Amino acid sequence: MLASRLLKTELTRVLRRDELPVQRRDALLDYLHVIPFTEAVFAEAEAILPHIKTLDAIHLASLVHSGLDAVVVTHDATMRSVAQRIGYETFDPVVDV
Repeated sequence: MLASRLLKTELTRVLRRDELPVQRRDALLDYLHVIPFTEAVFAEAEAILPHIKTLDAIHLASLVHSGLDAVVVTHDATMRSVAQRIGYETFDPVVDV
């Protein structure tokens, strides 16, 4: 499993919002290959069409830049649609279970 480096920040923000120990994120991140931010990832995010929110574009660009074939897991309809349009299979953990 892989994720953008952005996931670490997102998990941290959620844990802080819910007043939970930030160290809990590490238990999840230990199971993931985290793709670092690079200029190439940002350039890829800027090139994604159609419109998608910035952070979602960075997540998708991290996957594209990795060169791996993967399934995008998301419950966000726009993210799912754009991921499919750029060639990725998707899985909605709420609907597809």
